[in-house]
Amino acid sequence: MNKKEIFDEYVKNNEIPDIVLKKININSFLTKNFAYQALRIGNSIGDLLDISIELIILDEIAKKFDLLFDSTEHAELHSKDISEKDLDNLIKGAILFENLKNNKKRYKEILKMMSDHIRASMKKVIDS
Repeated sequence: MNKKEIFDEYVKNNEIPDIVLKKININSFLTKNFAYQALRIGNSIGDLLDISIELIILDEIAKKFDLLFDSTEHAELHSKDISEKDLDNLIKGAILFENLKNNKKRYKEILKMMSDHIRASMKKVIDS
């Protein structure tokens, strides 16, 4: 089966949230595998700390679900191959990211915790 057939079969047999489905790319420019385009990087869109935290979250999700993380132009999670298991891992990672990102209360808690940690660390450096 080719990638399109694998993907179409997977979509037919699995429930994928629309917010994730529209960001899955079977024709990644960077690899021959499936990709999830989590967010666009560049053009000074948004708060840099916010983007940095999202990149860290994506990197950790990649490790958890045995995915590849690339942030060359888009922040993308990539499957390691084109099997259904690889696509399943990608979908699970994408859903986790979207759930974290769209749970504003939890996301703001994470953002504040990381901001406080960065500020405390930098204060130590500045004060030394």
